[in-house]
Amino acid sequence: MRKLPFLLKPLFAAIFLHITLILISVITELIYSSFINPGKDAAFYRSHAEKTGPWISGIFGSILVFLIVRWFIKRSKSRFLAFAVFFPVVYFVTDIIILSFFPVKWNEVMPVILLSNGVKFIASLLSYYIYNRNENSRINIIQWNNERVVHSNFP
Repeated sequence: MRKLPFLLKPLFAAIFLHITLILISVITELIYSSFINPGKDAAFYRSHAEKTGPWISGIFGSILVFLIVRWFIKRSKSRFLAFAVFFPVVYFVTDIIILSFFPVKWNEVMPVILLSNGVKFIASLLSYYIYNRNENSRINIIQWNNERVVHSNFP
């Protein structure tokens, strides 16, 4: 089986994130229209979805970005920082491309998009910082034990 080229990994992760956030938005709107505020017309729920969509993207998106970068660091052998930087950037670009197909008031939407994607970028770098350090520590312990060098700070 051939390995996937590195540059496609952030793209596929961004597409996966878009699909997941759309599903979360649909489920949220389904719960809202069925249990919280039932009996309204479609325009009301469409308006509600437009208001809650950026919040869902910002909150759940940053959590998912954190977890996807963590997953990449645990599964891959290298290029952790490149993935942690490229993944949110590719997500941002795909977000703009997707929104360009719809009638969007860019002057109203852009601050929300920048804030939401800024939080995702911070979540990505935070995940890199936390889990890359742990992975490097674990690798260093293994390397030191293989070289018969034992450091007193490590168990």
